[in-house]
Amino acid sequence: KQAKIKGNMDCRNIDIPLFDTLVKNIRLKADGNNININLFGFINDSKIFIESILENNIYDKIKVHSLRITADQIDNDKLLRSLSNARQAMNTNNEINNIDLSGINVEKGFLDIKKLIIKSLVAENFTGDFNIDKDGLFSADNINVNVGEGNINGKISYDLTNTELKGNFELSNVDANYVAETLFDGENQIYGNTNGKLILETKGIREEEIIKNLNGFIYFDISDGRMPKLGSLE
Repeated sequence: KQAKIKGNMDCRNIDIPLFDTLVKNIRLKADGNNININLFGFINDSKIFIESILENNIYDKIKVHSLRITADQIDNDKLLRSLSNARQAMNTNNEINNIDLSGINVEKGFLDIKKLIIKSLVAENFTGDFNIDKDGLFSADNINVNVGEGNINGKISYDLTNTELKGNFELSNVDANYVAETLFDGENQIYGNTNGKLILETKGIREEEIIKNLNGFIYFDISDGRMPKLGSLE
């Protein structure tokens, strides 16, 4: 069974408080094969641009041929809170709760985030390719981001149906003290440039869930470094 839509549509100033989102402008253009959607708005008061091409078949599962997301800034803590609040609202609303995230398939996506904030850590120029398969598994490859005067690259996967997150990263010349201070409240515990490998997995939406379920390994070496308070760092 197939049903297609044709035509153009422009919408402005759509407020979606469930996701802390304000859509300033969305433009839809549909022909016989594809639906082109361009969106400009704000998530948690940060500018975001979305360009997408969808398969034009509204009765089938949502198939996105291409999706490009560009954002000035994403605050990870605010985003997690928004997702947590949205999930709680969805659990109490039968109509919203019936949304099947596994019905969304993204064949080719690209992320470009100028500034990514995790706790007090500020990462810049975050880029990566991604896709979402038919089972709701988000996979991002070729991730590259600047952190603490160094660089991190790697890949992550996130299961949209059960919130399971896995990551595998390579660290190059990352300021150890900056990461320890901003992520782990370990100010002045470790100094030097870090090179190494980080493997982690966790599950959950709220920060306390993610930390509680966090598991993994880190292998690293620090050039010209020192650890003045090894005991307190442990």
